[in-house]
Amino acid sequence: MKYLTQLIKTMGGMLVGSAMFLMTSPASATIHEISITADGFVPAYLEVVVGDRVYWWNDDYDYYESHSTRSYSYPWNSGPIPLGYGVYVDTAKTGSFDYLDDWGYCGFGTLVILANTPPATPGLSNAVRLPDGSFQCTITNLTPGKTFYVEASTNLVNWAGIYSGTASSSTETYADPEAATLGKRFYRALVVP
Repeated sequence: MKYLTQLIKTMGGMLVGSAMFLMTSPASATIHEISITADGFVPAYLEVVVGDRVYWWNDDYDYYESHSTRSYSYPWNSGPIPLGYGVYVDTAKTGSFDYLDDWGYCGFGTLVILANTPPATPGLSNAVRLPDGSFQCTITNLTPGKTFYVEASTNLVNWAGIYSGTASSSTETYADPEAATLGKRFYRALVVP
């Protein structure tokens, strides 16, 4: 079992110099876990965004040793972490930060912290009315593998879903043959978060 609260109480003196271990995680933060074993950090490479919380757990059930996580380029140094315990960092700045286990000497890792930027909103471009009266456009800023929707309206107030699909690239072509029978129609694209 993992005992983070007890470790913070036990090691409180060592963690005072690095307040980020004691900060609360924002509600929108993603939790990431790294296991420290006799063979090193698992995973040894991790990408997160600013505001995420990263836990390191001592899972060395081979040798039952204490381990640590320390970065010389980002202000964290856990000191010894007993077996079954863990520590965490709430990420606050971007960059690539190498770290090591300078207590149990089991290995090295890299934590890459990216900016927490919202995904781009889908847009419509290259809109044309084709010779047969249908409407065609390119939907941009899509994420491959994510579901997107096309909605239409005749008054910009009431919207109805007219198409859904899974993006195979960052742009998709959409055609609406029903537009030929309508005087005017407005379009918008949405993605599922």
